[in-house]
Parts: sequence; structure tokens; C-alpha cells
Amino acid sequence: MSVSPSPPRSPLPILYGPPVWTYCAKTYMEQLQRVQNKWLKIATHVPRYIPTRELHEQLQQPKLFEVIQEIVEKSYATAHE
Repeated sequence: MSVSPSPPRSPLPILYGPPVWTYCAKTYMEQLQRVQNKWLKIATHVPRYIPTRELHEQLQQPKLFEVIQEIVEKSYATAHE
């Protein structure tokens, strides 16, 4: 499977409130992750049977929770400087 990484995009609207998302229930984050996985497969025309782990690796696209965690850690580090 050969998928080229996409160019940087503007942040998703969901990423404007990351501290809030860190406190949501695990089931909500899993639902959001499934939506991201689905749209990655649709956008890249990848068959459903391709593991999403491979797709994330090939696209160099982190999972949603990883992005949220990174944003929160950066904002807390900046606030405590």
C-alpha cells in the first residue's frame, strides 16, 4: 500500500478545546477516533480491510488523542514557564 502524506492543513475545529477533551469519557474518544479512521480511509481510497494502524503510520498522521495530548502538554508547559 502506497499512500503519500498530505500537506499540513489548518487545525480541526475539535482541536480548539483540547483540555476539555482530555476529561471526556474513554468511549467518546474511541468514537471520535473511529470517525477519524473512517475519513482517513475514505480520503485515501483505502479498502476497509487495511489496518488503521498501518494507515496512520504511512500517512504520518497521529491518532486524535495523541494530537490532543500534545497540544495540552504544550499549553501547560507554556503556562508554567
